[in-house]
Amino acid sequence: FWLKHQRARVLMGGSPTWKSRCSLVVRAALLPLLLLLALALAPACFKSIPTALASCTMAAPDAKRARTDEGAQCSNEAAKATSKAGLQAYFDAVSAAGLSNEDKLAKIVSTFAEETELIKPDGEVMKGSDGVKAFYGSAASPVMKMPNFKPKPLLETMSYSEDGRTIAVEIDLPLAAGGYTRVGDFFSFDSEGRITRLRIYQWPMNLPKN
Repeated sequence: FWLKHQRARVLMGGSPTWKSRCSLVVRAALLPLLLLLALALAPACFKSIPTALASCTMAAPDAKRARTDEGAQCSNEAAKATSKAGLQAYFDAVSAAGLSNEDKLAKIVSTFAEETELIKPDGEVMKGSDGVKAFYGSAASPVMKMPNFKPKPLLETMSYSEDGRTIAVEIDLPLAAGGYTRVGDFFSFDSEGRITRLRIYQWPMNLPKN
């Protein structure tokens, strides 16, 4: 527009003023500089776009991973609570008093899953409800011999697996002849708190009578 205006003045017999001439020179000099500056800044601007997109792309999996970790932690805590309840039910059953041997044995069996696996200290594997009955109802088991049989779990050394499904616990078992023997048991539980696997470790140790 300005150039048209100056051309019109010349055609009409006028001539550009001194100030107009100076302004024209300045603008003509600045135009290439502005173009060079724009060309210099353009790569940096375009380069920042992929960086920003990459940051957003990386942030999304991190947020998803954080939500997944929180969900897993809540699930593990729930499993741990269920396992603790199952362990307490087991100790209540083996310590039950005032029941017939048949009723007490049935109460113990009810704390195990149908497809359970019980591994004795010598490594023998006993499976299912029949295996549980055979182990706790045997003549060598103090569970049925002693009317006041009450095992004592050592709570201070009890530990849990990361998924909350398995509990390792040391237990002082009372003996019919007096005193205690210590065993280390690993209990694994299903989602309903029933024992799916019990591994018993025992070593020769008779503790004095309390």
